[in-house]
Amino acid sequence: MTTVSAAAATRATRSPGADGAGAGFGAGARCAHDAGGSPKEERPDLVAIALQRAGRQREGAVLVGDTPADVRAGLKAGVRVVAVATGRSSRDDLRATGAHDVLADLVDTERVVQVLAPGG
Repeated sequence: MTTVSAAAATRATRSPGADGAGAGFGAGARCAHDAGGSPKEERPDLVAIALQRAGRQREGAVLVGDTPADVRAGLKAGVRVVAVATGRSSRDDLRATGAHDVLADLVDTERVVQVLAPGG
């Protein structure tokens, strides 16, 4: 499984490999900080670009994001989308956008692992 956060996808498309981003997403690839950009900014191709640069397929990939734009980008790329309502968007907004799974936060580690697992 390849897990890509929306922030990591953004970093991978801005400067591939410069800080390790995009150098090879593996299980649990993530970004520890926000990559910038407005939650209203659409970035529909970033996931596909990040997966391509990492040499990964969309099958088995999971995008973790916290905005409707993140959800739309993941859906457009054809990956499973797990939305986390830790940003400005509510669980209802993220669910309405089409996320496959929506979490209130990342506090319940067992639940997060369950949702991210293949077939989650």
